[in-house]
Amino acid sequence: MSKIAPILDDTSDLPGLARDVLGIHLKQILAGTGVVKVPKLNGLMKTTPGMYFHFMPELFVQLAGINAFECPHERFNLYPGQLCVMPRGMPHGETFKLVRGQFGMLVFMYTARELNLLLAAGTSDKHPRAVKSMNIHYPRVLRMAEYLEDIAQVLHAGGRNTRAIARGLLSAHLAEILNIMATDSGAHRDEPYKITQVKQMMFSRLSDPELGVRKLAEWVECAPDYLSYLFHKWTGRTLADTINRYRLSQAQYLLQNSSRNIKEIAAAAGFADPDYFGRLFHNATGQTPTAYRRKISATFP
Repeated sequence: MSKIAPILDDTSDLPGLARDVLGIHLKQILAGTGVVKVPKLNGLMKTTPGMYFHFMPELFVQLAGINAFECPHERFNLYPGQLCVMPRGMPHGETFKLVRGQFGMLVFMYTARELNLLLAAGTSDKHPRAVKSMNIHYPRVLRMAEYLEDIAQVLHAGGRNTRAIARGLLSAHLAEILNIMATDSGAHRDEPYKITQVKQMMFSRLSDPELGVRKLAEWVECAPDYLSYLFHKWTGRTLADTINRYRLSQAQYLLQNSSRNIKEIAAAAGFADPDYFGRLFHNATGQTPTAYRRKISATFP
């Protein structure tokens, strides 16, 4: 990978850094020289001690140091200049290793409505942590995420031209991110570190039924009322509503794309009470989860 020496702290130009790094990776993928790591599809959606899984795939871009990943049946290191496609539902843990006193990593995450980008960084005197993030509203974000999921499925299935198909999918994904970032102008406002922390916690632990305002405040060492105020000030949404909004988005996705029953989907989206999930889902969509799934099935047989 071409040498770049970005600033990896809360003063970083996050959009500029992402564009520069992804531009380099796109050229390498098209040339067939990029290094991309994709875990094997084993142990999906299973609760594993010390690991978390997400309902959408993630893209990791290593900038400095080493990210040591542990999945249910394999371990691997991600080095600077390498990418990792983490399939949805893949339990994984991470151990950050500094090299020459530095660590840096970009993480791309996807929800029903937004592309989310986070910079994690650390130095010899600061443990690696989320230092900056940005969100971009984009109507095709779910389709973009499917490119990453398709990569994992193609590699898992094997067969002729597997690597060529995977390279094409990843190239399309990176190119679309670059196009989004070239045209978006409204999502680049800096935000307080605690808001970045909270977003990272929400995405990584959405399926945890204990996730809520008080638990988030405890994790980021902040008073619940102040955290709620700060989150609303910077996002225009309440923290509790945002958690439920993301959970309902995940539930909608599972209703469309899995055969799990309603109780299992409620639990997978972080709702401990299936009846409460049903009421909340009906209030948000005007339909029960069962009716929503039936309608989707009728539209897309």
